[in-house]
Amino acid sequence: MTETNVAALYQPEIFQFSSDSFMEELISQLEEDPEGVGKYGVRPETWQGDATQLKLYQPSHQRHYMVSASLVCRNPGLPDRRIDAGKQETVSFVFRRLLPAQKGAAGDRQEYALIPTSNGNKWTRVLSEDRVAENVLVPGEELLPMFPLSYQSKEHLRKLFAGTIPVGKQEIYENSAKVSAEGGNAGNGSATSGTAKKTARKIRFLVDVSEPWNNLVESAATMNQMATDTQFDEAPDGLDTPDNEDQIIQQQLKASREQIQTGSWYILLDFADYLAEYLPNVWTAIENDDDSGLTSAEVDLLTSLENIEPLSGLNTGGRPMKPNMREALKDIVDFRTPLDEEKIAPYDSDDVVDSWPDFLFPLADPGSADGHTLERNSQPFSPATLITLVTEALPENSNKPDPQIPFAAKLSGQEAPETGQGLYRIRCIFQRPKCEPWQEPVVSAPSESFQLAGFFDPDAPARPIQVTLPADPTPSGLRKYARNTAFRMSNDMCNKLGMVKKVTLGDLVRSVLPWPFHKDLPLGGEPNACKDDSGNPIGVVCSLSIPIVTICAMFLLFIIAFVLDIVFRWIPWLFVCFPLPNFGGKE
Repeated sequence: MTETNVAALYQPEIFQFSSDSFMEELISQLEEDPEGVGKYGVRPETWQGDATQLKLYQPSHQRHYMVSASLVCRNPGLPDRRIDAGKQETVSFVFRRLLPAQKGAAGDRQEYALIPTSNGNKWTRVLSEDRVAENVLVPGEELLPMFPLSYQSKEHLRKLFAGTIPVGKQEIYENSAKVSAEGGNAGNGSATSGTAKKTARKIRFLVDVSEPWNNLVESAATMNQMATDTQFDEAPDGLDTPDNEDQIIQQQLKASREQIQTGSWYILLDFADYLAEYLPNVWTAIENDDDSGLTSAEVDLLTSLENIEPLSGLNTGGRPMKPNMREALKDIVDFRTPLDEEKIAPYDSDDVVDSWPDFLFPLADPGSADGHTLERNSQPFSPATLITLVTEALPENSNKPDPQIPFAAKLSGQEAPETGQGLYRIRCIFQRPKCEPWQEPVVSAPSESFQLAGFFDPDAPARPIQVTLPADPTPSGLRKYARNTAFRMSNDMCNKLGMVKKVTLGDLVRSVLPWPFHKDLPLGGEPNACKDDSGNPIGVVCSLSIPIVTICAMFLLFIIAFVLDIVFRWIPWLFVCFPLPNFGGKE
């Protein structure tokens, strides 16, 4: 045998299948012609030119891959090594990533093992105790299962171990952070990498308080710009300036203020809950008006909350305005039950129901050019300043469990191990825990290196999908389809549906146009439309016709695609149609 053949003898083999019934296909092949199983050997494939690098595609591309190997003794005839389950012996495989010593560096790549941790998965350098060999098992490394398949080879019954390669986890493998050989994070050192003790609590504040607050400010600034742009010194040609132009603008500003104030109440309530959970000393001081026993950072935060005041001249509609944020936080918790549990009519500053808070404290206002409404020591105040104050006041350690960090925050806080698609290979593992430490796990030679295709990889094969629309779209044809898909709706959801039933496409278009074409959406309707004969509110179960829903989805897709073509210019590549002779709706 040549050196190449000898090396291949010790390599795990990767099988490739283009059918969802790949397991049955492999078992049938082993039963009928085990020597012919090599035809499933993986090979590079692409539909965009010549393929040089092996790439594994996802099940959604109608590709499935299995790693296979035989566990044999190095004796004449290579007899199978029996697995003793009583001694907890197992066969599995590991994913290894090949990374350069430094990001962007050329040259030889090194093996990294995937280690699941409480802060996410990490790629850790694979090194033996003498820091030379890579054919070792890293403690805590992710082990993927393999299972035995029996087949008859001439007069002997043999076993082949196989395991499914999880190509669908490509995003996890690609986005996991790299850890240096010394155990430190090789990423950018961001707080979201898990190195900072305050990270999770800080991100919780961003998600619950500061970012919703920023969104209100941005919405208010946008509304201010719209109100400014819709005022004309002269009407456009062919149109008369309406007598109530200023009244229309004021109605839009009023509706925006009501929406912003509603959001402000909920953000204040979430802020109060955050203080009670993670800064209990500050919250106790707010509740009891007692500032004693606070750290200097907690005092700075509390002082700032006292000095965060609304700008003078805000439109209050005659309702009382809290003098500062400390007072607003203290009083908002008295309205927790109605805000969280009770069904309240939308906030209307002209007709306020008792369930809404009896004070105002807007975090933004469309009357301001930049949307901001608060100041501290006569200087504009933004949520970014509050983030710094809250973070500094947080204790290094908390007796409360850290909140879960959103997946998006984890991704933003870690640097990709390398630019472009990663390169991987597989090693098979034979473990004998009863024999350790005298007998270390047996680690096979590496498989052929490969890449993992993403879901929208341009090189990937396209799984054939056919969606058949109703052939007869006339009322006489559509009425024949069964309406056997149920939508369960609560009383509240049913009422919302009743509010939009009378909205037309023209109403939607005019609602986003500036004056003089603008018209508010007719969302009045009956607030409690879903009720029984006795007037009691009820939920409903609606039965829909899926064929009609499919038609709506297709036409909506094309409408949106043609509208967004202004930005993406994608219509030439959206669809291709072929003739289908003698296919009529009534035939």
